[in-house]
Amino acid sequence: MTCSFKEYLEGKFGKQLLYAVSELIDEDNQQGLPVRIKLVYIKHINTAILTKFEDYVELPAILSVETSCSEDGKTYRRSMDVSCKICGTFSNSFDDFRLCSMNIRKSLSCCKQDTFIDDLLPYLTKEQMEKEAERLIERGYGYSYDKYRPQRIEPLAIAKALGIKVYFARLSENSDVRGIYVFEDGEICIYDDTIRAYRMSRVHKNSILIEKNIRDKAELVRFTIMHELVHAYTQRFAFYLMAMCRNSSFEVRCPIRIYDEDGQFMDNFTERAERQADTIAAYALMPEISFKKKVIDIQTSYGVLRDSGCIKEMVDKTAKYFGVSISAARRRMYELGFTEVHGVYNFIDGKYVPPFSFKADSLQPHQTYCVSEKWAKKLLDTNKKLLKMIAKGVICYVENHFILNDPIFLTKDKKLTTYGREHLHECALKFDLIFPDRCGFKFKSDNKLAFRTAEASLPITMAYSNDNTDLEEQARQLCMRNTEVLELVKRMPEDFGESLTQVVEWTEMTREQIAVSCWVNEKTIYRLCNNVTENPSINMVVQLCIGMSLPFEVSMKLMERAGYRPRNNLRDMTIMHLLILSYKYNIEDCNKLLIAQGLAPLVVKNPAA
Repeated sequence: MTCSFKEYLEGKFGKQLLYAVSELIDEDNQQGLPVRIKLVYIKHINTAILTKFEDYVELPAILSVETSCSEDGKTYRRSMDVSCKICGTFSNSFDDFRLCSMNIRKSLSCCKQDTFIDDLLPYLTKEQMEKEAERLIERGYGYSYDKYRPQRIEPLAIAKALGIKVYFARLSENSDVRGIYVFEDGEICIYDDTIRAYRMSRVHKNSILIEKNIRDKAELVRFTIMHELVHAYTQRFAFYLMAMCRNSSFEVRCPIRIYDEDGQFMDNFTERAERQADTIAAYALMPEISFKKKVIDIQTSYGVLRDSGCIKEMVDKTAKYFGVSISAARRRMYELGFTEVHGVYNFIDGKYVPPFSFKADSLQPHQTYCVSEKWAKKLLDTNKKLLKMIAKGVICYVENHFILNDPIFLTKDKKLTTYGREHLHECALKFDLIFPDRCGFKFKSDNKLAFRTAEASLPITMAYSNDNTDLEEQARQLCMRNTEVLELVKRMPEDFGESLTQVVEWTEMTREQIAVSCWVNEKTIYRLCNNVTENPSINMVVQLCIGMSLPFEVSMKLMERAGYRPRNNLRDMTIMHLLILSYKYNIEDCNKLLIAQGLAPLVVKNPAA
């Protein structure tokens, strides 16, 4: 239900407006001409200053007046603007309405944009909502609140300071209504578990009712109370207006909004009120300055090299400190610039996506690496480029990501490798999130009651991003490389020397280049290719694979031709890791990694050095 403050005043106090304007015109009519007032309406009310008032207000306004005057047998029409102040008390239904400081305006000027619109719901930017959250906290904590000192904000302390009492009750049969704020004394409908039916219950004004079944969920209770406090304080004038505009019945309820594919939404007022209350409640529980300071303190304790596990712990600790849910803390951290949290606590398809991390500037705020199964099917149906890459096997849908099918990033059983999960920007396709103009909440509206209900899913559209050019090129190269590698592996003979000769020819490297990069002599390469040296050591084979940056499949085939199979021990497992990432390592890197794990290096000295 949307109400208009102008229409309410014009409808209820039309005679007072006409009388006040008549008196003003009579005073200004020095010639004593017969002037008739044909129309008076409110052109503009400066509701931007409502935040300066608690209840009684004096709002600058402009009245538009149309008059007619008869002189010398002719009728003259005139329009004029009258500036004034509209005074009254909202909690008293504006029954003490009066106009003061009335003047006929000599010149017309444009009216600037209000912070409140005609339904008196504040129209606030993000920065203004941060300020409103801070103002709400200061109402509860007064001078004891230090915004630069991290502390947990207690909604009950704010409720007490505002004279609002909090109770638990059964608000609905399915517990889909989490909270109610009652503006005036009256009876409301609650669910009685004993009789398994709804009944009317008397409730005093300035009360918050919380769903009894969520009592054990402390974070949810705290958020719901703060949400209702936003209705009670920040949005109070809008709900006062709704109460003043009500008809004979006490409750005028809107149906519960349920999100569906067709995007059926509730009225605009309800939606704006709920979205704004949720946002300001989150800002109040996690104040910007103190929240950032605490997160930085926690972040610093983990050092610079933070993996996804560390980031997950950061979110956990932050949520626990401020007494909010994991999702709320993660969302606030991301909003305030801690974008690394995008890789943790992604709840998709009824489960959490395994934590991942990526380069800080690789993902824009409107982009994601995570795709639900439902959207994956839609994208494959609508995007031929993506479908083609999947069909060729160069891209795989793994752990809710579209991943480059490379041993560096995917295991044989198609799971992300540790490296892939910690470097998702190197292997995952990006997708653009397209948000609707209006987002979804289940919500009920009443002209005396403000409801907090269970959240609905946020409807979005997902599109293949144009930022995937680099990865598409990698996929194209991978496709060519897979074909070449497959052909090479197929034609590698059983003899090690002949196999090595084919591999050397395939790399198009000279023996001199191979000797330098593999830390071997050119004579050694000659002997190996011609089987002069029998049974090369496993270290020698690994040196050759690393030095020539061979694909993992070729390396494994060459190891097999040399008579070696990996065993289940630390050294062989480390070697497998080095072979998978052969393009990233040189011999010196491999030696350092082996020594760091207490293992012998591949080779002690570079003969060419």
